[in-house]
Formats: sequence, structure tokens, C-alpha cells
Amino acid sequence: GSGSVGYPVAAATTVATRTGSITIGDKTFSVTQAGLTGSLTLSPASLSAAAGGESGSVTATSNATDYAWTAVSNNGWITVTSGASSTGSGSVGYSVAANTSIASRTGSVTIGDKTFSVTQAGLTGSVTLSPASLSAGSGGESGSVTVTSNATDYAWTAASNDSWITVTSGASTTGNGSVGYTVAANASTVARTGSITIGDKTFSVTQAGVTGSVTLS
Repeated sequence: GSGSVGYPVAAATTVATRTGSITIGDKTFSVTQAGLTGSLTLSPASLSAAAGGESGSVTATSNATDYAWTAVSNNGWITVTSGASSTGSGSVGYSVAANTSIASRTGSVTIGDKTFSVTQAGLTGSVTLSPASLSAGSGGESGSVTVTSNATDYAWTAASNDSWITVTSGASTTGNGSVGYTVAANASTVARTGSITIGDKTFSVTQAGVTGSVTLS
């Protein structure tokens, strides 16, 4: 007689299509099931990297054991160090280069159907002074300080903290530069100290006092 046959079809677990059948009496009922659209879940999904750079890895969990995927960096300062090509679940190693700018930057790695976002902090602007200090004679003198910045876009200023020290050049610069100065003569027998603030550093000046003398007549 007539009747009906119920059937459940289990969820697909692969990206490949699959076929099956049910034999009903002398007939075959064919079943074709579409495969999954391959997809990944990333852990972590993003990174906040330190300015000095860092390395790590991302766990990629696939929804299908036969889903083949690749990991590709979208920025020159991010390198995929392992797991560039995998099938199913896997892990992607990465290395983030040091940031040479005071500005933060963003980049990413494309992993399968997902984007691993990377935000990297900028450097804290800083300078190195050469020489770092001065011992000036009582008669005064002029000279310059070589300023080396840790970032080409770090804008800094040079300002004297004492009236007897004058900044003659390089009062405002971005990146590396040079600061010229003049130290006035000391009319006192007492030594004195002063300074120039250059970026985040202090250029210290110590000046000897004049040697006391008398004139006899």
C-alpha cells in the first residue's frame, strides 16, 4: 500500500558536498547535501601591540576539517612566521616589528575568512644628547649639542632655563638635529649652574667663577 518514510539529514561537517540514499522497496531515494561554507573563529581576534614590537600566535578553529585556508599579512611590519597554510583548525604565528614613529599604526593579517587586526602604539618621543653637559670657563663660550631622536617624527624644542645661556640655533626641530648655544661670561667669583631643556632631556651647564684679582697702584 501507500505510505511515507520520514528521514533526518545530519548537519554537514565538511566543505565538500556529499551524496547518500535511502532504499525504499525497489526504489532508491537519492540525497545530495551541500557542504559548509568554510569559516574560522580566531582567538584572540585582535592584538594591541607594544611600540617595541612583539611575537605571538592566533588559534584558528575551523568549522570543517577539510576547510583549506591561508594566513597572509597585509602590512610589511607584520610577518606571518608559521601556519601560513593549513587545513581544518590550526595556529598562526606572527611577529610585529618595532614602531619607529611616535604615531600609532594599524594593520592586519587575513586568516581564512577572518581578519586579525593589529593596533600598535607609537613610541614615546625621546632624544639623546651629545655631549650631555658642559663645563664652561668663566669667560663664556659657544658651542652646539648633537640631538639624536628615537623617532623621525618626534617634534621637540630647545629652551634655555637661565638668562646667561642663550639658544642660538635649533630651537625647534623634528627628528635628529643640533642645538647651538652661547654661555655669557661670569663676572662673579662664584661658580654657577644652569641648563637648556632639549626635548625630554636636560643639557646641564656648569660655569666657573672668575678668578679674583686686585690691581695695585
